[in-house]
Amino acid sequence: MSIHSRPILNGPNMPRNYFFLLLITLLFGLGSCSKDDIGPLLLDKYEPTIAAADSTGLDFFMDLNARALQSGERGEWKILNGTTMDTFVYFEDKTNPFTRFKGLPGEEYTLEWKRWDRDGKVTAVTSKVKIPELVIEI
Repeated sequence: MSIHSRPILNGPNMPRNYFFLLLITLLFGLGSCSKDDIGPLLLDKYEPTIAAADSTGLDFFMDLNARALQSGERGEWKILNGTTMDTFVYFEDKTNPFTRFKGLPGEEYTLEWKRWDRDGKVTAVTSKVKIPELVIEI
């Protein structure tokens, strides 16, 4: 068998030159890898926000979307302005940032989402929602 017909990488009989070349290439390859720092998955501080309310078209309900609460926080929805009636105007769950609000047809409401953080600091944001007009066709 001639020298030219043997494979270059020949397992345990691999020439020493190729072994060092492979080792150096591997070391440079590992040395060029970098690690990106990943920040915390849960935020500890943020300002509350409210996304635009969506009318469900079902019995004058509006879907409310405030920013999700973090661990140790609590929040509450409140009606600041608008016509209220005990059994007709309400929040399905006033402590849930993603709740539904039922209002009177044609009324505009100012709603407030208030959040208390772990340290007791209170922040609030307001949003105006308009309940669609009642359309009666005969």
